[in-house]
Amino acid sequence: MKILHVNTNDIQGGAARAAYRIHKGLLEKNIYSRLIVLNKKSDDYSVINMGKTKKQKLIYKIRLFFDEKLKSFYRKRKRTTWSVNFFDNNELVEFINDSDFDIINFHWINASMLSIKDIEKITKPIVWTMHDMWPFTGGCHYSNSCILYETDCNKCNQLDDKKNTFLSKYILKRKYICYKNISYISPSKWLANCAQNSFLLKDSNIQVIQNGVDLEIFKKLDKSFSKNVLNLDMSKKYILFGAMNSTSDKRKGYDLLKKALEILKKEFYLKDVVLLIFGANKPQYNEDLGFEVKYLGQISDDVTLSLIYNSADVFIAPSREDNLPNTIVEAISCGLPCIAFNIGGMPDLIKHKKNGYLAKPFDIKDLAKGINFVLEDENRWNSLSENALNKAQRDYDINVVSDKYIDLYKKILGRDDK
Repeated sequence: MKILHVNTNDIQGGAARAAYRIHKGLLEKNIYSRLIVLNKKSDDYSVINMGKTKKQKLIYKIRLFFDEKLKSFYRKRKRTTWSVNFFDNNELVEFINDSDFDIINFHWINASMLSIKDIEKITKPIVWTMHDMWPFTGGCHYSNSCILYETDCNKCNQLDDKKNTFLSKYILKRKYICYKNISYISPSKWLANCAQNSFLLKDSNIQVIQNGVDLEIFKKLDKSFSKNVLNLDMSKKYILFGAMNSTSDKRKGYDLLKKALEILKKEFYLKDVVLLIFGANKPQYNEDLGFEVKYLGQISDDVTLSLIYNSADVFIAPSREDNLPNTIVEAISCGLPCIAFNIGGMPDLIKHKKNGYLAKPFDIKDLAKGINFVLEDENRWNSLSENALNKAQRDYDINVVSDKYIDLYKKILGRDDK
């Protein structure tokens, strides 16, 4: 069995990290696996770089430019992630069709990795791991509570067109024509439910397989040791927040966290607390959040991430919309209680008051209450931490996750061998 994973990046971004971990998990199971990308940042021999030559880089930039240009006609569009995928990548399609890979596993194929029409040209069975909503919408990656993807994606509110929205409606129709011979995976029950209710995938078989992590890396470590390595104050409690572009991506809810911290400071009187942020650098002008803030910048190394989680006392993911964030999977695998709003895939990860706290969407007072709930009692924290570890070992071990992928691949190929 030979598997080719397709993702725009190899280790940069949440979908990339999830795809890379699945790919490496398959290799550990002696499955021949390769990951093909446009932007390779690792030095991993098993990652194929389709953007390494000057010609490839130029063609990629041209495709991306014209894809972005199509959106420019909507001058009032919201600055959300919204992908067109209109211009073809013939080189990649030819590589796939001429190869001896048995199954092509799509992940995040945007930023001009593949066009929608390219999908139809691929002659091999496709498995599509959906890391957001784009596979079944007219262009948005998260719908912001819009359900037009259930019908025709006309009048897209993210393009902010009050009249008929030609582009989003056209993209949905193009996907309807081009989607063939595809099996779908959703990391969360929420995304699977959205996909099942969509116009495009309502008749498709969608299997829920969670994202996984290496539990030999993301595991519980001595907190004093971890703090010492990162040069953190042993006497302080650390509230951790982090994601890709954590403070600038509105969907990640940093503005909601700041408001919750103001309430936490005024009503719960927590002392010796520090806000620890990764995925962002220190801004030019300091913000007064009522607590000391320490910025760790962009972190791409899993060992360092594990140390950070083990140094913290609680992880906050105040997202407005999210699928199954790697950050929470990583955090609970380190025994760190997590707090989030009760939205998207968060209930799959966090069991309210068992291994963390699910706040009412988007109640900042309840978010502050959740932080206090986790931090105020040491015995409670120990129980939450133990439950987090148990859940991670049961559901998010990459060895377990990769077995589920292998079982699906075998079913598609109709055989029992590896």
